[in-house]
Amino acid sequence: MSSWDDEIKQVGAIQIAGGLNKSLFIKGSGDSQVITYQGAPKSLTGDVDVPAAALLNGLILANGGVGGQTLTLVTAAVVAAYINAANVSRSSSLLQVGSSFDFFIHNASTNDGANVGIQGGATYVGSQVIFPSDSAHYRYRFTDVTVGAEVASIYRLAA
Repeated sequence: MSSWDDEIKQVGAIQIAGGLNKSLFIKGSGDSQVITYQGAPKSLTGDVDVPAAALLNGLILANGGVGGQTLTLVTAAVVAAYINAANVSRSSSLLQVGSSFDFFIHNASTNDGANVGIQGGATYVGSQVIFPSDSAHYRYRFTDVTVGAEVASIYRLAA
């Protein structure tokens, strides 16, 4: 199949489309679910900006640093641009207000905490510290999808 549009299939009231990162997107009338292929975890060491590709991979391993590690999430505009890069055949954004995805960070350090920071264009809700040998579950939700000025809320949902 040559384009995103070619890959959309209608089954009753459900739309199914294959796309970014070997994902299978399923949208019903009202609720939506995403079933995705899980690639190898993205391993990050030291204080680093977390690339959009790592966030959308869904599983990040924080491998620490002496005295802890800070993972800084890139701007919502960078994440949106990465998502829309898969949009080769449409003239509009794949995103709308409320578009979201989940991701997890596991702190692989047994001694030091990992801190999660944000760059502009986002609001962070919840604790920013991931304790040693612990994991955190996040939801990344777009609240403005104006191209180049996107804004998101990042919610820490679980320890």
